[in-house]
Amino acid sequence: MKPLEKLSILSLLAVLIVTTLSCDSEEGLNCTQTAGDIQSFEVEVEPFDKVVIFERMGATFKQGPVQRVVVTTGENLFNDIDVKVIDGQLQIVNNNGCNVIRDYGITQIEITSPNLTEIRTSTGEDIKSEGVLNYPNLTLLSEDASVEEDFYNTDGDMRLELDTQNLTIVSNNLSYFYLSGTVENADITFLEGDGRIYAEDLEIQNARIFHRGTSEWRMDVKQNIAGTINGYGDVILKTRPTTVNVDVTWRGRIIYLNE
Repeated sequence: MKPLEKLSILSLLAVLIVTTLSCDSEEGLNCTQTAGDIQSFEVEVEPFDKVVIFERMGATFKQGPVQRVVVTTGENLFNDIDVKVIDGQLQIVNNNGCNVIRDYGITQIEITSPNLTEIRTSTGEDIKSEGVLNYPNLTLLSEDASVEEDFYNTDGDMRLELDTQNLTIVSNNLSYFYLSGTVENADITFLEGDGRIYAEDLEIQNARIFHRGTSEWRMDVKQNIAGTINGYGDVILKTRPTTVNVDVTWRGRIIYLNE
């Protein structure tokens, strides 16, 4: 073997050894970095009443008297997760974007708050509740109509148990909403997309709807439902409410399961 070839091979081996050793540390290259041991980190932040979870993180919401934010992730990954509050909105960003050797869904967020008014999914992973969320006014968002295109992910699902006076939902893509509990007034808007609502176990007294999506909603409305269906998706109700005032302008229909 020529000296130059031997030197090239030795240099390559040295690079591979350094790269391999650096994978299992928080300073490793992002794409080849291992997660390390899974640990929980409590993060102190300013007060907030709104939350947005960005890409590649699941989140669990709890109601409690003391605000807490806990990030559970690999010890090598935590330094690349930004947790901050801007104008009352908790923003959590996972900068561990390049993933060659790690499992997906490693990072999980646990949020405890005495009162929230808005939860936005931009994660692609599930957002769920542990116990009932008894927030008087709550907005659930999975949409990017009001911002630059592709700024938010709009395909994460929400699985929540609620006891809410006023619930607002806005969606325009792929998110599914699995909801249970009780709501006095619901205002639900699907601007477009293939998202769905599975809320047969959510007892709604009054609902205002705008459905321009392609997929079905399943709901339980007791007193009044009003609004517009002008997409392909049906609104399927467990029973006929006392008052129905819905304009149907396209293929979607109201369907009553008890008739």
